[in-house]
Amino acid sequence: MHEESAFSPARSTLARQKNKQKPVDILLPEPLMEWADSTNVGPVVVLRSRHLGDQTIQDELGVSLMAAFLRTIAGSPTAPRALLLYGSAVGLVLGDSPYLDLFRRLEQNGSEILCCQISFAAFTDEEAPAVGRLADWVDLTDRMEKAHHVLWP
Repeated sequence: MHEESAFSPARSTLARQKNKQKPVDILLPEPLMEWADSTNVGPVVVLRSRHLGDQTIQDELGVSLMAAFLRTIAGSPTAPRALLLYGSAVGLVLGDSPYLDLFRRLEQNGSEILCCQISFAAFTDEEAPAVGRLADWVDLTDRMEKAHHVLWP
């Protein structure tokens, strides 16, 4: 004759039936509105220069680092919520920028691209960026304050 082992399916089912608990009625709160209305949870990226790094990094290396960073975020499955550009970074979205295709891809994937209007006026004679739009510091600060994550590469 065959004996049931301690871990047999029949014995396991019987044990579950004996230990079955009654359901508990719990009222869970609705999600916070701040979480519920967010469809893009990507970070806000703040760029302040045409290149990455500080004064100890040669310009050529800084430009290469910026190109690598922009390619990386443009190819990421989660697009940044916004890219905020000020200082010489506004040059990244001028008509002659080699990065326009990357910024267009980011914009198509849902990223908002905002350029500081003060910096834009100081660095160029163009009326508007080729990608994105001009913004004042009220808008730029608002995006940073509402962000879940802010990246300053």
